[in-house]
Amino acid sequence: MSRPVNRPSFHAYIRFYNEYTAKSEYELDCSTSYQVLYYNAPPQAHIIFRTIDHLWMEGDTYHITLDEGVIFSNNIENSTEYLNPKFWRFKVIRPLIPSNPAY
Repeated sequence: MSRPVNRPSFHAYIRFYNEYTAKSEYELDCSTSYQVLYYNAPPQAHIIFRTIDHLWMEGDTYHITLDEGVIFSNNIENSTEYLNPKFWRFKVIRPLIPSNPAY
């Protein structure tokens, strides 16, 4: 991002939807979660989120949504929500492991 990011002072979620079940399967509240990190290091700002306490199902496809204010929030404006299921999709695959690893 080219503008500073910050943790919202109100509940704003990153949600993960399983496209097979069409349900929200996991969510992070950006206002309180230690698994969401905000960094403002020039020339770009970053938001890093970890999903260390969730089991993703191999072969399933998910999409991520962002509530208003997840990226930045201040007393004048909030970042736009991203709710389109085609905005950010991923499929869980098994890592490719070589049959004869070279050491």
